[in-house]
Amino acid sequence: MYITNFICSLDSRRPLVFLCGPAYSPNPQDRRWILSHYIQSKWSEKEKDKYVHAFPIVVDELFKPDEIKEKKLDIRLNILEEIVSKISYKTYIFLDTMSTSYEMGQFTNFAYNNDSVTIFVDKKYRGRKNNAIGEYIRLSIDKSFVEYTASYDNNGLIYFPEKDGKGKTRIPKEILKVLEDDNPVKKGCFLNKILFSTYINDLNKPGYIVYHRSKDLLSFNFCIRNLFYYISSVYKLLSKSSQALLNEIPQSPRDYRFKEFVKFFKQELLKTFVCVNNSSNISFLLTADFSIEVNVENLDCDELIYHMLYISYKLFNIKSSSSRYLIPEASDQSSFDSIYFVDGLEMFGLFDNETMCALDKNRYLPHKQCISFRTLKIKNKTRNILAYRNNFFGERLRGLHQTILDSFLSKLPTSKSSYAYKKGKNTLVCLKQHEGNYYFAKFDIHKYFESIRLKMLGNKIQNYFYKKINALLSNLSLSYSNKKRINSKLTSILKPLFYKYQLPIGFVSSPKISDFYLFECDERMNKQKGIIYTRYADDILISSKSKGELDEGIRLLKSLLREEELVLNEKKTRFAVLNHENDSFKFLGINIVRRKGDLFDYTISNTYLVQTCKMFFKVFEEWEWKKDINEVIKVNGRISYIKNISNNSFKRFLHLLKVKFKDGTTISDLYWRLIWMDCPLYLELPKDIIMS
Repeated sequence: MYITNFICSLDSRRPLVFLCGPAYSPNPQDRRWILSHYIQSKWSEKEKDKYVHAFPIVVDELFKPDEIKEKKLDIRLNILEEIVSKISYKTYIFLDTMSTSYEMGQFTNFAYNNDSVTIFVDKKYRGRKNNAIGEYIRLSIDKSFVEYTASYDNNGLIYFPEKDGKGKTRIPKEILKVLEDDNPVKKGCFLNKILFSTYINDLNKPGYIVYHRSKDLLSFNFCIRNLFYYISSVYKLLSKSSQALLNEIPQSPRDYRFKEFVKFFKQELLKTFVCVNNSSNISFLLTADFSIEVNVENLDCDELIYHMLYISYKLFNIKSSSSRYLIPEASDQSSFDSIYFVDGLEMFGLFDNETMCALDKNRYLPHKQCISFRTLKIKNKTRNILAYRNNFFGERLRGLHQTILDSFLSKLPTSKSSYAYKKGKNTLVCLKQHEGNYYFAKFDIHKYFESIRLKMLGNKIQNYFYKKINALLSNLSLSYSNKKRINSKLTSILKPLFYKYQLPIGFVSSPKISDFYLFECDERMNKQKGIIYTRYADDILISSKSKGELDEGIRLLKSLLREEELVLNEKKTRFAVLNHENDSFKFLGINIVRRKGDLFDYTISNTYLVQTCKMFFKVFEEWEWKKDINEVIKVNGRISYIKNISNNSFKRFLHLLKVKFKDGTTISDLYWRLIWMDCPLYLELPKDIIMS
């Protein structure tokens, strides 16, 4: 996959040099302009594999209060000073007057522990009468002080005194030595690739962006210098494109043009994050709905970016020449225009080390020693299921399935219309979605689990993630179209979850797989107008207020299931119309009943209540000598289910218990007899009734 037009390097091969001092340009004898021409010519190396070209700026170009006021720009000079002090490779200050010493406040504060600021002062500064610097200033910047020989004109302005043989001003030898020592060409190439890190200690390293990600937030942290280079790169990228977003600087951070720039900046940052860093970032972006946050040294980020945009704008327009812009034109662009991702799902970062290690360790477990076949009654259906053997091999296989479920399968989505195998959802919640409708249709998928095959699931998973990555990259103006056959690593992970290439009932991973398998079908049905669609494992319920809309929904459902190679069990298909009061429809053992008006009620079928009553008394009668706790748990679960679904059905169940005792035993008597027998069946009986 080739991705173009994104920023993958904070290119600092044009180090910024700021020149400060008394403002009396454009006089050709202004020392700042003389140093600027020297730096422009001498601090330069342009070869095939090397590129360094310093960018000297007389700060007057940036600090123009009258221009800022005229254009009504929301620019604060103190913020500009702070940015300039922290993005400067070197700052040279001609300290002639007290006013100049005020200007250098930000620079010297930042330079206290480094050598990025040098102050030039004439050797006669101690004898000045009208422009004394002051002992406090001299002591505070003593290590940066460089004294040189200067001369004064009739107005008291300071100049370089010497001329060369051609009559041009010669830079004093004391200053020239500083410039030669500071030449960045001697220090090698200035090229900082973007490096993403999770360690906050990396924040101030050249080229580093520190990030943190949580469930719904992707947070980027910058130091001022790295953020400025990134903003400048984004600004140039935007200016070179056909978008005329920033012909002029926006008036404030509230200007819509600035908001559009920040949006573009965040898009470019996310694009860089996806493309430059490792593939685990892609996995995160694919499986999370997130927002982007940018932080800079606890400062107002929008205001800071706005001022950086202003500086970039000014630099870009200095002498109307983009060749002097911060980002070099002569750089080798071949390494920046494209990046290549190895094809396959590996790029999504879906396969963590824990999953692959568990797979390698248990790849050749003998199936016969891991599983056993059992018959189980589920929803009044007799099902043959696979179960883990209660031995070393069975536990190993269960552990492998659980690892794959927790790591890989957890990244698969689930539809809001699916209600099985989910905490906080049950058949009652599923059925309540249909309140207010009158036309109902119930369907059962024939041998649903057995119909899910390994190859079909693999293709579904691969297609899902290809769509996700394309949706993500399309938002970033990128694309990924390289689609191959099902990935071999994906097959190796899914294979242990199947038995004879079919999905078995009984493995801990099977419910999640069965839920995902119909995800696309569920989502299509959710978008169908006029119907309510819910699914509980292989049982589907559709309802509507009109028969025509219900029929349309049924036709769509059958078409989608055919595409999935699934077949409906027509013998179990049911239809109902709740036209009148007390009309009802049964779904998964619960009756939805239409009461007066548009009110609906829910009851448990009488058959279920009678069966639960019989099971209760069987345990009650056998407890003294058998004491089967598993049967108690089963009965208590059924009683709890009745209580949670319908209060009326629970009262009906209590009545059946009383009828069973022909000697007039009350529920209260039964409660205390169970306690006396030390039988846990009393746990689900109504304590409020007993105590009253």
